[in-house]
Amino acid sequence: MIENYVEIPIDRLVKAVWNYKKDDEIKKEKLKNNIAENGQIENIIVRIIDEEKYEVVNGNHRYDAMLELGFPSIVCYNMGNITLAHAKKIAIETNETKFETDHILLAQTIKDITEEFDNLADTMPFSEQEIDSYVNLLDFDWNQFDRDAVDIEKTGDHFEIIIKTASQKKMNECLEALGIEDIKDKKKVELIW
Repeated sequence: MIENYVEIPIDRLVKAVWNYKKDDEIKKEKLKNNIAENGQIENIIVRIIDEEKYEVVNGNHRYDAMLELGFPSIVCYNMGNITLAHAKKIAIETNETKFETDHILLAQTIKDITEEFDNLADTMPFSEQEIDSYVNLLDFDWNQFDRDAVDIEKTGDHFEIIIKTASQKKMNECLEALGIEDIKDKKKVELIW
């Protein structure tokens, strides 16, 4: 398998016209900043399309960023001469096999790195406000809740937070820890960051 990892000149790579991942200018800039700061950390998956060209199966946005940054070549995992259907299957498998995030542990991890790094919003998939909100989640005593009673999910451009508490007092404490004030109906709150 190690022989499948190859360094390919960037001018021999072509984007997959069938790539189903949406473009996002803000994320594109963050990805570009990330690659400029750290170099190529993740490889790109490609397939042979002719004697001279390789199609990017997974990593089209990374390819764009490296192209803009002037990378002469990219480390790729070459799937070889596979069919288009096989390439699409691999793209879906590698793009969509993601594990659920424990947002409290993510908040702790973000807090840990804020002590060493500035400008995290430049390279991370979060805004400054989202990073601050994650860190603020830790100001609340989550141990008083059943971890299964807290559900945080990022959907689109906002987070949905569902917190089940035993009393209105506990809910008020939670909302205060999150920096939410002056809400008329504290039984149902939609947080959009």
